[in-house]
Formats: sequence, structure tokens, C-alpha cells
Amino acid sequence: MGRAVHLALGVRRPFGWKLFFANLGGGLVFAGVSAMMAYPYLQVLKQHQEAKRSAEIIELFSPPLKGFFISPPESWLWGDIYANARSTLGWAPEMALLPGFFLYGLAFVGLFVSVWRLKHRIWLALGVVGTAILAMGTNGPDKGEAGYMLLYKVLPGFEGIRTSGRLMVWVTLFLALLAAGAVSAFADRAVELFTDRTQSDNIGGHAGAWRIVTLIPLLLVLAEGLHNPTLPNPTVPPSPVKMSTLEAPLMVLPTSELFDMNVMLWSTDGLPKMVNGGSGFTPGDQEILRLNMQQFPDEPTVAQLRGLKIHTIVVLRDQAAGTPYARAIDAPIDGLGITRTEQGNVIIYKIDG
Repeated sequence: MGRAVHLALGVRRPFGWKLFFANLGGGLVFAGVSAMMAYPYLQVLKQHQEAKRSAEIIELFSPPLKGFFISPPESWLWGDIYANARSTLGWAPEMALLPGFFLYGLAFVGLFVSVWRLKHRIWLALGVVGTAILAMGTNGPDKGEAGYMLLYKVLPGFEGIRTSGRLMVWVTLFLALLAAGAVSAFADRAVELFTDRTQSDNIGGHAGAWRIVTLIPLLLVLAEGLHNPTLPNPTVPPSPVKMSTLEAPLMVLPTSELFDMNVMLWSTDGLPKMVNGGSGFTPGDQEILRLNMQQFPDEPTVAQLRGLKIHTIVVLRDQAAGTPYARAIDAPIDGLGITRTEQGNVIIYKIDG
């Protein structure tokens, strides 16, 4: 490390009131936005007990230590190489957490060569270790009782999170800060070397080269983040009906947590109110409605739909055929007070009143 870097580390810069209030204001804005985002999730947990995750579920999705060194398939550089390693994980999509070996390497170098002061590097290193332990869930020390499971029992909202591995975002942040300290130190050293050369007769045309060299670590990290082009892109099924033309509230049959993901996407056309939907859990009343709609159309289901003020039922013939919802394709509707029209593969029921 050059003399200029050493001198910079020894400088104690003033921490004025302007900087204090700027940091305080930024912290309050961050906390306020976080609270606004957390509030609806806390309300869901309050209204739906089934949204709470059991300790067994958390254990099922907790990544092991080796997960930090196994790449997800989306990585262009490492994805294919770690295919066999991913097969040893219980749930690879949320256990393969490698942020990048170059990032690990730069962060390690940043512990010793950095523009950050020593105490800051120590705190950043503790941040990496601490958040990694939290991300391991029940695989942390004492089966997570000294880490994630403590938060699960004490802090509101944590009982609604299925997988602790999502905390990897904080591990990556601390790693990036350590790596940034190292890269900045390299840049300072390059500037110092360039300055020394400008005072000699051998400067030649090396000024641009010294600047380019400092970009190499950044390019290596970016290369690890490139998407794997060999992965097939998912095919999004087109909407079978123009959702914005339907009278809402509505319901699409068949319905299930996975199929409703498509329905939610289709609903971006006009954003009509509907009872279809899927997330990390199924509310009890939605599960009951799904079971009841397997008998649609009959008097009880039509009465239930009227009570919910649902005006339209959309049945997808090809999707409902051969499922418990097949009755909705051609069951008699006499005396039910509803109408049925067909548009190719789509059957539309209108419920009055």
C-alpha cells in the first residue's frame, strides 16, 4: 500500500452537524419506508394464522454452510459447473447462495488492504459473519437458537418468513463494502504509481493503462453476475380472454395456488377485482371456496358467489377438463338465475344480483 493510502487512513475528518442530520434524516426515511412495507405483511399475519411458518418449515428451507459456496444455475460462469453440487441441497433454489468467488476474494483482501480504517473493516467482517449465521437459519450455531430462531421468536413478522436464506442480501452488502475498500485502495495505489512515473522521463503512454488496470476487479465481479444464456426462458401463457372486458368481481376456474399465478398476470389487463390469487400460503376461506367451486354450478355455490358479490365466473375448458372443476364446463344451469356464453375455449357465466 502506498504512502498516500497510509496517510489517508490516519486522517480524522470532522463529523459535523450537517452530516449528522443528513444521516439521521436518511435513517428515518429508510425506517419509515420499511415500516410502510412491513405493515401489510404484519396485518396478514394477524388476520391469517395459517400464514405463520412453523419451526419445521424453517428447518426444511434453511441453507447449510456449503450453500454459500454453491452457485445457482442462473450464473453464467459457475452455474453449469455446480449442477452436481446443487443436487446435494435439500431445496437448491433457495440454498445455492454463492454471490461470487471473485467477490469473496476481494472482500478477503479488503480485510488487509483497504481505504477503510481497521475498526471499520473489523465491523464489516463481523457483519459478514453475523448475517451469514442468520441466513443459515436452523443450521446456525445451536440449531439457530443463537441466531435466526431467536429473531423468529422475538421480532414481529419473522414468523411469516419461509426461508432464512433471503438474508443473503445483507451478507452480500457487507462483502461488497469490504471489496470496495480493497478496490479503492488499488485505485489509490495506481494513482500514486502514475504520479511517481510522471516525475520521471519514462512516462510514455501508460497513463490510460494504469486507470484500466483498476477496472479489472470490477469486471471480474460483473462477469460472475452475468445470466446463464443456456437456461430456457419460461413461456408465459397468453390470456384466454381480455380481462378488462369482464364484469368484476370475478373468479377463474380451475383455481389452484400455482395456476392462479397465471391468472394474476392476466389480471394486469384492467386490474379487475377477483378472488383468484396465490402466495406463500393459502387462506382458509380461499381453500374452502376452491373446494366448494368444484360443484359449480349448483344452488349452494351460486348462492355463495352471490353472497361474495361475484358477478362473473370464467371457465377455461381445456384447463378444467379432467379436473374436479370439469362440472363447470357443461352442467345444467336451469333455475339457477345465471347465464352462460361460450367464446371458443372460454365459458363465461354471469351471476345476477
